[in-house]
Amino acid sequence: MLKLNKDVLFLIAENLQDDMISLCSCLLVNKSWCEVTVPILWKIPGRMVLTEKAEDKLFNVILLHLSKGSKDILKNQGIDLYTETYPPTSFNYINFWRHLDLQFLEETFSRNLKILEVSTSSMIKNELLNLFINKYTKFISLLIPENINYDIYRISWNEQCFSDLKNLCCHEFHQNSLEGLATISKSIKKLFCCISRDNNDISRIVKLIEAQKNLNEIHMLCNNDEALKTIEELLIKKADTIQHLRLDWEPVIEVLSHLVNLKILDMDTPFLFRRSKNYANPNLNQLEEISLPALKILKANLSSHKILIRLIETANVQLTTIGISHDSLKEIDEIRRLTQTIYQNCPNL
Repeated sequence: MLKLNKDVLFLIAENLQDDMISLCSCLLVNKSWCEVTVPILWKIPGRMVLTEKAEDKLFNVILLHLSKGSKDILKNQGIDLYTETYPPTSFNYINFWRHLDLQFLEETFSRNLKILEVSTSSMIKNELLNLFINKYTKFISLLIPENINYDIYRISWNEQCFSDLKNLCCHEFHQNSLEGLATISKSIKKLFCCISRDNNDISRIVKLIEAQKNLNEIHMLCNNDEALKTIEELLIKKADTIQHLRLDWEPVIEVLSHLVNLKILDMDTPFLFRRSKNYANPNLNQLEEISLPALKILKANLSSHKILIRLIETANVQLTTIGISHDSLKEIDEIRRLTQTIYQNCPNL
């Protein structure tokens, strides 16, 4: 059989990374194909919906990675997870993970540990999480779920495994997580963040955003007037690198006037937060300051059709997609003027 260079095998496997059936077939060709394919298969466990049987098998594989030290810690507490003796795994599969979805892990762990007491379950989860968050792993994507308090675990969030993080999904009340990540993660390009109404202390998420050198895409949910003011000041600071912005509120005109490199602006959410009058756009006299010449996609639910018109006019015929909520349009004349503006300025729709 023709022997292919491993670099060629890697390119083949990379092109098949979304084709699970073909990748699994590659595992069976020979040792070389297997060694190239396994890391790609294990890059994002959980990207496909797993059956309960498959989830059980995944959990058992994770258990097999526990070190002797971790096993001893659990045994000293009267916890023995191994009813049978298994051979060591052929690979350190956890080291291949690049996208760490803690929601997926929590669901997998909880389902398999549900018969145990809460304290016992937490102790096991802590040891399992330490398999992922340590100096030997490396992640480019991290999802921290809203409904889990990670303060109960002994996790070090400033580990080297997050130094190359590119995507982060988080909530502002994960204070310790955000504080640790802010010290080690400087290369996040895509950020998804939710800020709750009741929390005025957003200092950690602010510190994290300030630390990023090339933040291109921001998806931000916030329904707190005080926090919005701080977030908008941050958006202005990071305006030079932001190309994709999705908000669930209408920013003040000053923010829009700074986003000169923006390509996608999305404020068309059904749960748009209407800020109080004290924080709303004071007047429309600043409209002339808005110019988004790179804008290609505009989805908006804004308080004034005049802002929409200005955004469309300054997009320099780049717009290919426009989505407008009817909330912004109250009069026939407003609809007519907006329609004319789109017709005159958007030949590429």
